[in-house]
Amino acid sequence: MSSPCLKNRSNLTMAVIFICKQYGGCDATNSTNSAPRGFLVANQPTVSTSPEQAEHMSSQNKPLPPLTNAELLQAQAELWCHTYGYLKSMALHCAIKLGIPNAISRCGGGGASLSELHATLPVAPSKRPCLSHLMRFLAASGIFRVDDSTPTQGDVRYGLTAVSRLLVDDDDGGHATLSPFTASCLVPSYFMASLRLAEWLKTEDGGAAPAAETPFMMAHGTDFWGMAGRDTEFGAIFNEAMGSDSRFIAGIVVRECGEVFTGVRSLEDVGGGDGTMAKAIAKAFHYLKLGL
Repeated sequence: MSSPCLKNRSNLTMAVIFICKQYGGCDATNSTNSAPRGFLVANQPTVSTSPEQAEHMSSQNKPLPPLTNAELLQAQAELWCHTYGYLKSMALHCAIKLGIPNAISRCGGGGASLSELHATLPVAPSKRPCLSHLMRFLAASGIFRVDDSTPTQGDVRYGLTAVSRLLVDDDDGGHATLSPFTASCLVPSYFMASLRLAEWLKTEDGGAAPAAETPFMMAHGTDFWGMAGRDTEFGAIFNEAMGSDSRFIAGIVVRECGEVFTGVRSLEDVGGGDGTMAKAIAKAFHYLKLGL
């Protein structure tokens, strides 16, 4: 008498043979690992593709069409704009260092001519012809506006825009200057760090030394705060920059959000640095007791 286990195996074998014959597949008694055709169809269904999908797949394999001469020249012009984009930042930094926004502001609302700028700015006489190129570039960048309605070069006058008014130390518009903040963002330390970006991205974190945790650390061997601590000039520039930004924002907060301080008797400035923000608020709201 056969055991139940053997009987079940025999029944299973007969069932497999029956299914194979029904689907017209393989020889179920064959010792190979072939599966019945019916099972193959069931386990590996054919994936249908819509016309839209087929068109998309076909378009992905197509090569890009050649650019026309006009497209090539336009692309080259845009590439040049990206390539030489750093010159805008450098020209802006130069304008701040020379004091051009202040010089134009002191000439009045009518702007300043090149001859007036020559007489005011600390530009060497031999370099004065180059100042016109710098001013034209800054005007094209939107830093200054130019009035060249008169035909002669000597009559060209340069005025302030809303952007350059933020760089004037004694602007009467009721806002603090942002010259220190802008100049601080254009120091060599940041550019040296940005030049290491590609190298930093190639460096695996797991095997990197602590000095390579950021591009800044890779370039200088320390983080930002370490740099500010060991380089007194860098730290002073940073503190002045943060102070100018705080004064600028504080003025807007006091003018636009004064109701926020209604009913407030005391205020604690946490992480306020040298207290620039707290001082600006205290000046506007004398009744507030401020802590730093």
